[in-house]
Amino acid sequence: MVGVNMVPQDLNLVADVGYVKDMEMWELGNMVYLAVATTYNMPKSKIQLYKMDLTADETTWADAGKIDVEGVEDLGPVSSLEVVKFTDSTGNEGDIIEKVHLFAGRIVSQKFWGQSMNDIWVYEMSLTNGVISPSNGITYK
Repeated sequence: MVGVNMVPQDLNLVADVGYVKDMEMWELGNMVYLAVATTYNMPKSKIQLYKMDLTADETTWADAGKIDVEGVEDLGPVSSLEVVKFTDSTGNEGDIIEKVHLFAGRIVSQKFWGQSMNDIWVYEMSLTNGVISPSNGITYK
């Protein structure tokens, strides 16, 4: 496929995003994903995920879940997002797995001796034999 003609769509009608801090987009199989780090005007910061099936008759964005907490720790403010896509193989069969890692740079504390403290949360999606895992959302690594 060379491209898709998309109709403008208000993503706030799919899922509230507030103000956008950063965003990343990637393709996995027949799906396109969009991760949007939001801030301000929301009860708390989150990364909203959207997905679009390129094989569907109508190519529109759909809610694909959100990232706002892992275990008992809130996501907190996100400074940046990055996506890396690569291939891997498993077992003796040599099945090829396409993997996507979403890196979320978080601001842990605003000031510590005049410096910001940051860390990175890593999330993963994969495509094996035409099946995307997880089917909705993204897995914390």
